[in-house]
Order: sequence, then structure tokens, then C-alpha cells
Amino acid sequence: MYSIHNQKVENQEFNVIHVKQQHIEVTFMDYGATILEILVPNKDGVLENVVMNYQDLSSYVKNVMCLNAIIGPTSGRIRDAEFKINEKQYHLDKNHLNKHNLHGGSECFAYRVFNFEILEDDITTKVIFTV
Repeated sequence: MYSIHNQKVENQEFNVIHVKQQHIEVTFMDYGATILEILVPNKDGVLENVVMNYQDLSSYVKNVMCLNAIIGPTSGRIRDAEFKINEKQYHLDKNHLNKHNLHGGSECFAYRVFNFEILEDDITTKVIFTV
């Protein structure tokens, strides 16, 4: 079972997708293909979120830490925002400390709205994100 809610935060529109199964609930958003929360039962059977998250959706629009979002097209830090392949020098966006490239720079997947498809049967619900 799932639900989809459209949200608008700081001029950015995206969808929040909530999936509920027998013992787990997961909430995603298509902005950054981000996991917002995963609720599972604790030792007393009460659902608790096990994902570190921001308390408000506007923090995900800025999301300088790429918290719970898909990163890329590269992951990690590329020193001095440049590299060489076959004697050709490549220069990248300097988005980390004004010196390095982090997670693909300003074009990072964490700042994109993804397409998504939901596949559901009697047992499972799958959310598939694509660019």
C-alpha cells in the first residue's frame, strides 16, 4: 500500500511517497531520490524511525550534506576539482571549500527531481527512481 503527496518548498516541487508494508513503513521523495524515514517496530512493537533525518523538508532542498539522497555522478571528493585521463585535463565544479568537487558538484543527483515508478503486488511495493 502506498500514497503520494505533492509538496512545494522554496519554489521546488516534488512528491513524497509513503510505502506501508506489514512491519515496515518507508517514506521517500523524488527530489534527490531521498529516503526521509524508515519506520520499524522497536522491542515493544512501537514503530520508530531508524534513519537520521532533517526535521523539515526545506532542509532537504538545500541538503548540503546530501543526507539520505542519491549522490553522483561521482561520489566522494575529487581533489582540486580536476583530473587527467589520457593526458587530457578535466576541470570540475568547485563546490567543496571552493577548492574540491564533492559528489558531482552543482549537478549532483541529490538536487534533481527523479522520475519514479511504483510496482505493487500482493506482497511487495517497489519504488524505482530513474533520471
